[in-house]
Amino acid sequence: MPGRTINKSKDEKIVKVEVQEEQVQEEQSQEEQELEEEKTKKLFALYPILFESHQYKIGEQLPTHNMEMVEAWIEAEAAIWK
Repeated sequence: MPGRTINKSKDEKIVKVEVQEEQVQEEQSQEEQELEEEKTKKLFALYPILFESHQYKIGEQLPTHNMEMVEAWIEAEAAIWK
């Protein structure tokens, strides 16, 4: 009987690992979808913005390489994704 208990717990561990792998894959696919959406969307200025010695006008596309600034512009409602 002890052999069965050990095998059963191994089977349970295998099932748990498979479930965890599926969850990780789902999370990764969701992140990939979000990144794809961001790639197709562009960030536009709602107000004049001076960034890296360049003055961006209202409606002009903004650079997105600095995520800290992108988040700040979105939070301040100075830019929008379209």
